[in-house]
Amino acid sequence: PLLQATMRATLLIDVDGNSAPSPGDTLLYTVIIRNAGNGAATGVHFSNAMDVTLRLLAGVVRSSLGSVIRGNETAETLIEI
Repeated sequence: PLLQATMRATLLIDVDGNSAPSPGDTLLYTVIIRNAGNGAATGVHFSNAMDVTLRLLAGVVRSSLGSVIRGNETAETLIEI
């Protein structure tokens, strides 16, 4: 396997309407993990520590493949899938 990960942030709710991330806005992060290799990738684990200036909303972490281990509780700062 040859894994490649990309993360993209999108401004989902722009509270102050300035078209830039600012306090009070909501961002949507999308992570895509791709196997660019020839073999099967098994036992893949993804983790990401949130920046201390961000607040993760409870219950919003989802995965299209695999299970969310951490990241869906109030005040969590680490996402694990």
